[in-house]
Amino acid sequence: MLLVLCPIILEEIVNADSGAPCSPRHLKKRQFIDSVKKALVPHGTSKQLTEAAAVTCVKLCKASTYINILDSNNVVFALVQVVINDLKLLLFNPAKPFVRSQATVTQDVELMIDCFVSCFRINPHNNEALKVCLHAGAGAP
Repeated sequence: MLLVLCPIILEEIVNADSGAPCSPRHLKKRQFIDSVKKALVPHGTSKQLTEAAAVTCVKLCKASTYINILDSNNVVFALVQVVINDLKLLLFNPAKPFVRSQATVTQDVELMIDCFVSCFRINPHNNEALKVCLHAGAGAP
């Protein structure tokens, strides 16, 4: 997610979703962002793409917590708002826990913790993820 370090390019890509022009030299970057957003919804995409998209979006959310909150127009915040609901649905779904494999359970838990902490830092008044985590039917992976 080196695009976070290039806010002008990232802004052009994110604004292209609402009809703004996107430079032809940024098309591959735009396709990458689009594929990450689509892969978060596990229907029709491979499991590996969904897992990679989850890791990418958690890192994006975590990076957004280091941006000054007074810079609310930052394009990273806008992109996080686009992906955060699908990300939480994927990672904190008690009916289908997010586990890549038995060998990666520790990393999966760390990923969920990073996402949970990032969500709290982004919006401390929204406790949806906390309710899911504390639900009696939600088991640890």
